Amino acid sequence: MKQLLLLSILVLGLSTVASAQYADVNAAVSAINAITSAAPAPCTFEVTANGLAKKLDSEYTDVVYDFNMNDVELVQYEAELRQHRIKFVCASGNKCFHCEKNAGAGVFHYIEINSKEEGETIVAAFMYIKSQVSF
Repeated sequence: MKQLLLLSILVLGLSTVASAQYADVNAAVSAINAITSAAPAPCTFEVTANGLAKKLDSEYTDVVYDFNMNDVELVQYEAELRQHRIKFVCASGNKCFHCEKNAGAGVFHYIEINSKEEGETIVAAFMYIKSQVSF
């Protein structure tokens, strides 16, 4: 019985630490932007309290990719050869640079980054944002 109680306390403590790594959504967005603004394909993000997000491409300034964090089901880090990137699913159906044919929901999008550590930071920040936004 004591072991079960200790295990429960440990799990609760770890989940609290994992979810408390950012003060708020703005702090998580700032952490993402600190990395993506210096990425191989620079971009920045804006996220509202209700989960509406915009990816602003620094190279193609007329490109704004709108999506809703509530609709993002997959955000993961992956590496291929020497490329590091974050993969997520387009759920908005809006036209963006990667969705030129407006293929819409279900299309994979990538955010290029410099390292696995940056990838893990971005995934954690997006997961924190997703847990905090209103549906």
